[in-house]
Amino acid sequence: MEEQNITNESPNSVVRIWNLLARSILKILSWDTGTEWLIILPENIRYALRYKEALLYPGESVSLLEEKYWFLGVYLCLKYYENDIDNLCKHLEFIMQGIKEGKSFHQYTQKLRDDILKLPKNLTILGLKSAQVSRNGFVDFSDGVSKLFNSQKAKGIPILVAFSGFLGMKWIVEEMLQGESFFIFLPKNKENEVLLKVLYLENAIKIEIIIDSKASLEFNNQNIIIIDDTQNSWVTFEKVSKKIQLFSNPKNIIKKAFVVVWDKS
Repeated sequence: MEEQNITNESPNSVVRIWNLLARSILKILSWDTGTEWLIILPENIRYALRYKEALLYPGESVSLLEEKYWFLGVYLCLKYYENDIDNLCKHLEFIMQGIKEGKSFHQYTQKLRDDILKLPKNLTILGLKSAQVSRNGFVDFSDGVSKLFNSQKAKGIPILVAFSGFLGMKWIVEEMLQGESFFIFLPKNKENEVLLKVLYLENAIKIEIIIDSKASLEFNNQNIIIIDDTQNSWVTFEKVSKKIQLFSNPKNIIKKAFVVVWDKS
């Protein structure tokens, strides 16, 4: 039996405006409120969002691979491997392992940066998510996704929807205990939807592709929790549900999203 349970943990626009105003006042009063609210997207990204239909070239996406933008750059750069699952898994393992080992952002993203700059310069991805993350706050958005994930994983088997779910990767991975695992759903792979299993065992992150015949072993009689950063339609959630139910018989499928945008049509 499927439970459509959507949570909205995003501050509404009024609250965001109030928070921004409050931070501005505190800054004037010289109280330390952090500097995240002062960070804006690079000029090349803002130009692409406004004049290029949000299409980003590799060199543009790499400009966001800086710690001040949190995992926005990681999310965008990994999208170039949407149809190259082997390289996607290699980069995910490398980044996640670096996080678990306490390495710096630069250390665990340098390989991704180098490889992205080797891609064809005219290759593009859609970068609309950049505007949404910037509006919500880079840290706040990543924190919201990871807190939602970590609050739900004890209630069932968590499935993180890619690629935007990667925005919360840092704190999701940091909270993983020995023997814990979760799943990643790639809904737009050109061949078919893909499920990945992330396992932390013996101090190592391992990622494997879950083939259909193995899905029943993972999901039968289990509570499945689908976690996305944003829900503005049921399309992605239904894709994940159908993929799971096609080869397994879960007890419940629960749907959670950090930001809910209601469909007005």
